[in-house]
Amino acid sequence: MLFTIALANSSPNVAVFDLTTGQSKTLIRGGAKAEYIETGHLIYMVAGTLWAVPFDLAKLETKGEPVPVLEQLAQDNFSVSRRGTLVYAPQRANFKSSLVWVSRSGIEEPVGTAARVYTQPRLSPNGNRVAITIVDQNSADIFTLDLVRRTPTRLTFNPGYDSYPVWTPDGQHIVFASMRDTPLNLFRRAADGTGADERLTTSANGQRPTTMSPDGARVVFEENSPNTAWDLRSLSLNGKRQTTSLVSTPFDERNPEISPDGRWLAYESNESGREQVYVRSFPNVDSAIYQISTEGGRSPVWARNGRELFFVNGTTLLSVAVQLSGPFTHGNPIKLFEGRSLLLDARLYGSTGGAYRMYDVTPDSQRFLMVKEINDDQSATRPWMIVVLNWFDELKAKVSSR
Repeated sequence: MLFTIALANSSPNVAVFDLTTGQSKTLIRGGAKAEYIETGHLIYMVAGTLWAVPFDLAKLETKGEPVPVLEQLAQDNFSVSRRGTLVYAPQRANFKSSLVWVSRSGIEEPVGTAARVYTQPRLSPNGNRVAITIVDQNSADIFTLDLVRRTPTRLTFNPGYDSYPVWTPDGQHIVFASMRDTPLNLFRRAADGTGADERLTTSANGQRPTTMSPDGARVVFEENSPNTAWDLRSLSLNGKRQTTSLVSTPFDERNPEISPDGRWLAYESNESGREQVYVRSFPNVDSAIYQISTEGGRSPVWARNGRELFFVNGTTLLSVAVQLSGPFTHGNPIKLFEGRSLLLDARLYGSTGGAYRMYDVTPDSQRFLMVKEINDDQSATRPWMIVVLNWFDELKAKVSSR
């Protein structure tokens, strides 16, 4: 059995496990997602490039020198059939995006920011600033953007990944996820950039903050648990910092959002076989549960006035009327607009692991801050998948030429 060993802050390795002897050993350092193919080669990924190396099945050893056979794959997405048909997703060259305001009817207005790779925009409590993750090469950092001056200010300087910003209710701090000596854990920093990063959690599990209680006393986050996939947990910020399990099942629970009155928790789950949006009571999540979406849904966010709950389904933004006072009630989902050029879902970036919210709503609920793809070549198409027939012949030619 071939498998990948992946550790925090280190390159992955390809290893093999002998099902007869129970022994394992490392085959390729710095590689991932290995497959044995019928040409007698091991193929594996390194930083977007597919490599091939001859492999001895009897000795479970590589032999000879590896050769790059396909470059510029997106997110290591490929598959090879036994008869030699290859399918893969190519990288999207020079991908850039911009920030746009979108009205409730779908009319777009540019924010006026430079073209970058933007993700996870979050408006400040007063709506005057936005915290956002900007991806550059192999790093990601959080910036704040004054919506009047339209100039981004870098907030984090960690050489790895800083992402998933969440404003505190008073607008004074930003809680975020950062990869330091562990997988993504929770940190906090002053929104004006002063002071140092403050670590909030230390866990071997990846964590992503998404929402805070209105009183600022707790942050709710996702945690990738080995036995129960993505779960929802809460961290107390007052006194002794303690984490509490909220929703933990064999399914994925993602994108939790606390209602403006602090009594309800919206989130998405795939427990039905597809992502749907649910609402639970909060903080006692077992008191009540309601299914909000009917045909699938992700990335819920509450209107600041507590009268609506927004969510996306693919490239569509929908709204559901809700009532928070007294018993929770909700209406049927209503389509607001279709945003085919808008990246409403992180998976439209080509991200295999992405399931984060890609938009936010203004305090008056009349506009949405969204990310829009920039396509400089208007005649270009978006190649999601490429199929190569008889790829084994091409691979043999490349290997024999070295």
